[in-house]
Amino acid sequence: MRRPLRVNAAITVATLAGLLGATAQLTAEELNPDKEIPAATATESLSLTLAPLTYHPDLVNTGFGVGEGIPGSTDFGNISNSASWEYYRFCASPGATVTIETHRTTSAMDPAQMICQGTTTDSTGIFAFSQCGPQMGPFVDFADDNNGIPHGVGGFFADPKSVFVAPAGPTPNEFTLMVFDFIGQGPNPQFEIHASGISACLIVISIDIKPGSFPNSINLSSGGATPVAMLGSATFDVTLIDLTTLALGSSSVKTVGKRDPRSLCNIEDVSGDFSGGAEGAPDGFADLVCHFVTESIVPEAGDTEVKLSGNLFDGTPFEGSDSVNIVP
Repeated sequence: MRRPLRVNAAITVATLAGLLGATAQLTAEELNPDKEIPAATATESLSLTLAPLTYHPDLVNTGFGVGEGIPGSTDFGNISNSASWEYYRFCASPGATVTIETHRTTSAMDPAQMICQGTTTDSTGIFAFSQCGPQMGPFVDFADDNNGIPHGVGGFFADPKSVFVAPAGPTPNEFTLMVFDFIGQGPNPQFEIHASGISACLIVISIDIKPGSFPNSINLSSGGATPVAMLGSATFDVTLIDLTTLALGSSSVKTVGKRDPRSLCNIEDVSGDFSGGAEGAPDGFADLVCHFVTESIVPEAGDTEVKLSGNLFDGTPFEGSDSVNIVP
């Protein structure tokens, strides 16, 4: 059970209301569902230190036991400074039931979490309880003391748990989980995040149809194959691509050999600055070049762009697109 706040506590109700205040009034129920503090209103504006923020690696489905989650840490008592919260991206298919729990691993922490649809580049406009940033989509959930202390590390406050049905959104259907220390009692608050019902986020990559040429002219009746380069980068390793999942429009990768057929793909460095249609010099990152059956690339003449899709070996989907010039 949550420890009641008292007048002589380290942080008073009035101070708490001032820290959490936005433009709306906060009731006692909003501050504490167990109604252990008297009603108070918030009239002061929340002062934030706005700064660019960094997302941790995307969340994945985990177990819910000790040591099975994603470890993390945050600043002590940072509820009033969303610039210092911990930010995690995850995706979920519309209609999927998503469960996310933040379990403290240090007893002095009082973890809380908030979920918004979409992502952001800084903490502008983000407030505890229900206010997402202007770059984000709608508010999804706030959770505080509703999950006991699953790791059994002690402490006065319970841990947060969010369960929601993922709404539909743009592709990728992405969300942001924000974790912070509500009213912690000591330094170096640490936690584990546990999740289920989420899916791998779509990665958007750069591709180059017919590397070394522009415009990318294609004759759908040629009966040949069209090369496409999937461009590697510091954040995208082309050696992790599952070749069996690749598709350019409705075309699959061309195979060679009868007894032991193999995909017509090879790794080389073909990429650089392709802005304005200009081909660039190699950039030091490995690229994957595959050849696709030309006649199946696009369904009809007139299309000006073709999309490539595929998965990594771990199931993470990715896609990229490039312009084409259909010729007779």
